[in-house]
Amino acid sequence: MNITKVNTVIIGAGLTGLFLGKLLKDKGQEVLILEKSRGLGGRVATRRIDQLGLDHGAAFLTATDQLVEILIKSKLHYEILTEGILVKGGMNQLAKFIAQGQNILKEQRLEKIEKIKTGWLLESDNALTIECKNLIITAPVPQALELLNQNCLLNQIEPKIETLKYSKALIFLGVMKNASNIENFKFMGHQFLPMNIRDLHPNGLIIQLANEFSEKWFNESDEIILEAILKIFKLSPMGALELDKYELKKWRYSKIETPLEIPFYKVQSNLILCGDSFIDPLASAEAVSLIL
Repeated sequence: MNITKVNTVIIGAGLTGLFLGKLLKDKGQEVLILEKSRGLGGRVATRRIDQLGLDHGAAFLTATDQLVEILIKSKLHYEILTEGILVKGGMNQLAKFIAQGQNILKEQRLEKIEKIKTGWLLESDNALTIECKNLIITAPVPQALELLNQNCLLNQIEPKIETLKYSKALIFLGVMKNASNIENFKFMGHQFLPMNIRDLHPNGLIIQLANEFSEKWFNESDEIILEAILKIFKLSPMGALELDKYELKKWRYSKIETPLEIPFYKVQSNLILCGDSFIDPLASAEAVSLIL
């Protein structure tokens, strides 16, 4: 059996995982990031339709000193608006910048975690076996706890960790037949985001459905959900425009309802949870980097 040996494995190539990986790499540590999907950035996501982008995850990022510093270094085009930071040309451009030069394996879903003398022995669904000293999980805490529970690694977890809740999100991705020059607007509590002002698909439109709508309809079939969203679209100020194509994206863990007022959580020795469940994702990553 071939075993890859590294000092630290980070689960999740969202902004937290990527930023933490960069911090540790800059300190000379050998780091491997495992990502279950084909892309980088987690919920900072840009989908391509007709070879053109649509931001279908986080539409804006909270402006923090760390984030602005990264953006300045990246030389990406961005705007700081009342809603937060908007990265022109695709929100995932930020993730791609932070990921440069890092050791990242995509489409690797972690399935087995075993405690060994030197740290941890990991196995992915693609038969990858890794031995590491430190294991950092940056996935949403409910997902992380499910993984740990499957591997009998939950001994005593504080109740406030186990009861963390995320809101769900339904996102409508549409391409109109004719371009529209309208700005962002809200209608019936739903956020309409034309992509042309993001230097993305000139005919692209994202509708971020309101929390109440998303929670109510999330478990329905895509067909039923899309039918309900199309009714909203027809009633909106854009209702006279014709859609060429459209699809639905579901985020089960969209936004933490009440972040923990701690930077990270140590489950066991050298097994840490961090990310957007804790204060601020980048601050969470910085705090973890200081103890490794």
